[in-house]
Amino acid sequence: MSNFIANDLFEDIKKKIKKKESFNVNATFTGTDGSLGYITGKNYNLQIAYHNEHISIEGKGAKFCLYSSTGSLLKNCNIKNIE
Repeated sequence: MSNFIANDLFEDIKKKIKKKESFNVNATFTGTDGSLGYITGKNYNLQIAYHNEHISIEGKGAKFCLYSSTGSLLKNCNIKNIE
């Protein structure tokens, strides 16, 4: 499933990841239901960080998960805003 994200939000996310900054987002999981315990369509408050050459996400009720790129993260998470 492809997600729409505003270009300025996408650029902000890319900049923060490039700077290896940790930040929080509000996102809806759009990946496969049950993947690492995530529920498709459920909103999560996630912390995104740069972790050993990968992008990591984690949050309350959300398990630690690694992504290889911003694009792969956005295929599974429809990010609503940066908190």
